[in-house]
Amino acid sequence: MFEKFIVPAVVAVGTMVLGAIGIDIYQNKQIAKKVDMSVHDLKSAAANDIHEGIIRKAVEEAADSAVQDYIRDVKSEVVSQARRVLSDEARKAVREASDTIQKEVGDRVASEAALIDMAALKKSARDKAEQKILDKFDGNLEDLLSKFNDNLSNVQKIYGSIADAVTKTNAKSNGIRLSVD
Repeated sequence: MFEKFIVPAVVAVGTMVLGAIGIDIYQNKQIAKKVDMSVHDLKSAAANDIHEGIIRKAVEEAADSAVQDYIRDVKSEVVSQARRVLSDEARKAVREASDTIQKEVGDRVASEAALIDMAALKKSARDKAEQKILDKFDGNLEDLLSKFNDNLSNVQKIYGSIADAVTKTNAKSNGIRLSVD
């Protein structure tokens, strides 16, 4: 079954290949006519001319490559030198400005410090400290009051138990009766 398709397919592919070769030959002939140079003329060209062209091309490429390398090196050196110069200039400018900045900042701090009211600052600090102490003390007093109330409740229970025990023993003896309210 495939054999029926293989033969026509091979013939079709062969025809396409032969057609492509024919088209290529036709195009090459057209190019040769336009250039007006035949194979015979190419053979007669001096071998030295061809070699000189190759050498000239190689020299041009080598020169271009060398120029590009030189430009890259010069560019790198210029950038490095510019960085060094700018860094040195910046360092120098900072050193020169440092003294001026220190004096201005020192003067400014001194003038601002002179404006501080020491009595008000002391009173403010004392008030804040006093408030912090009172807040802490109030918290401790609340804890102490809670513990005292718990202990008082426990003492009342203990005395109540003692009173119950005493009244039971006294109830048999018809004696004095104690009670704690």
